[in-house]
Amino acid sequence: MNVPCNPHLHSSCPFVIPAFLICLTAEDSLSSTMEVEVVHSYFCPNCGEPNQITVDLSAGTKQQYVEDCAVCCRPNLLKIHVQPGSGDLSVEVEFEG
Repeated sequence: MNVPCNPHLHSSCPFVIPAFLICLTAEDSLSSTMEVEVVHSYFCPNCGEPNQITVDLSAGTKQQYVEDCAVCCRPNLLKIHVQPGSGDLSVEVEFEG
């Protein structure tokens, strides 16, 4: 729900748009309408143990980063593909070594 924002009364308002002066309330946040982060499991290609990652869907449809295995501490290259619209994701994992 958008509410009028008076910058003098709402000094904590993170959004000040001079033309509109509108504040976003907690009800407007993305997390209230869709999940922004999802937990996904994968198996370490080095030791075979399961790992969990939290994927930030707002970071784009193609993401790539290195994360160490929680068990063997070896680096894993994670390639994450998020399906636009549905939010379905696939994770490719390679040993980065």
